Amino acid sequence: MFAEILIVGLEAAAWLALLILGVLGRSGVDVHGLKGWDALVTIVVVAGVYALGIVVDRISDSLGRWLESTSFGKRFDTYVDLKGDGVLPEDTREKRFAVMQSGGGMAQFLEYQRSRLRVARASFVNLALALPSGLLYFLRRPDISWGPIAVYGVAVSLLTVASYFTARRIWMAYTRGLQQAYDLRGKGG
Repeated sequence: MFAEILIVGLEAAAWLALLILGVLGRSGVDVHGLKGWDALVTIVVVAGVYALGIVVDRISDSLGRWLESTSFGKRFDTYVDLKGDGVLPEDTREKRFAVMQSGGGMAQFLEYQRSRLRVARASFVNLALALPSGLLYFLRRPDISWGPIAVYGVAVSLLTVASYFTARRIWMAYTRGLQQAYDLRGKGG
């Protein structure tokens, strides 16, 4: 199991729980019947979280690539001074496989970068979905005042933007590192 998939799945489970509680209300969810089934529930939850992580990871990858190609993505990169040097030619996959096959520390470092990229990219998607889910949940609770709801909205919005920025920065570093590792591979480095 990959830890990043579990992290992504746990994030998704959090906003999904907020969505369910927001739609059904707290009284609409009864977990008391699960007492005594702790081991089985844990196994089912971990398996579900892992599967959810795989789905969100794939969605976030596709969404990220689409966003990069939009005018928003290009304007964002310009605004935060990402000079577009994260765009690799069509042979990116072949370069990645060649670097991986050569092994060594650079291949491991690039895989670590990809792991970080997956978490940051999926966190962007999860946070974007946590915003409306959480707001729905909080707005259905009359015992919560507007102050905490506003703080939640602002904090999650800022974290969403920060996650997107982080994912883009990691992608730029990854693509530069991949190109350098590919070039060094041919020189015996």
